[in-house]
Amino acid sequence: MTLFGSSLSALVVVVVVVVVLLFFNLELCISTPTSDLFSSWCTQHGKSYSSEEEKLYRLKVFEDNLNFVKQHNTRLNSTYTLSLNMFSDLTHYEFKASRFGLSSSPVVKSILQVPKEGVTVSDIPASIDWRSKGAVTAVKDQASCGACWAFSSTGAIEGINQIVTGSLVSLSEQELVDCDKSYNNGCNGGLMDYAFEWTIKNQGIDTEKDYPYQAGDRTCNKNKAYI
Repeated sequence: MTLFGSSLSALVVVVVVVVVLLFFNLELCISTPTSDLFSSWCTQHGKSYSSEEEKLYRLKVFEDNLNFVKQHNTRLNSTYTLSLNMFSDLTHYEFKASRFGLSSSPVVKSILQVPKEGVTVSDIPASIDWRSKGAVTAVKDQASCGACWAFSSTGAIEGINQIVTGSLVSLSEQELVDCDKSYNNGCNGGLMDYAFEWTIKNQGIDTEKDYPYQAGDRTCNKNKAYI
């Protein structure tokens, strides 16, 4: 190949690369209802991305989730509706990996106490909404920490505490994440039954206000108060 031929081939490659990059950036810049909504969503939730490639990928994921929401909300027989939230740029698998922290173990069978005889109950309502009874705290966010087991535990304890005492107190998931290490494993998962056992042995659990949630594994603070 001549020198001219080599230079021409190199020039063609450069032109192709430039065209591809221009097309890529043009696709990002084209304003569409979805891209406009995505931009507003990013502003609302403080989202930013490390590169234009990442931003384009997240836009595609966002669009897929938006279509899923729209399709679901057209179902006439559904008992609930969906909407976009702070997780709308995550795939289903990414969300599961960052949020699901429930783990199970055969050991749990040893701490479950099953009554030997049946329990007779009467005058049971067809349904009950504990929110209307003031026994449920506001919605909480576990963030990128697999501590759903801790939130489930505090939710149950908060509810029974309100039913018994009449006082609704938000309790500390972070104390469970930091201190309950018998079988539970902080942000890497756990089980509510072990959390209940730990709370009993600890003779209580601290409040959310006194021991706030940090969305990560920390050193157990044993000097905190508890209820």
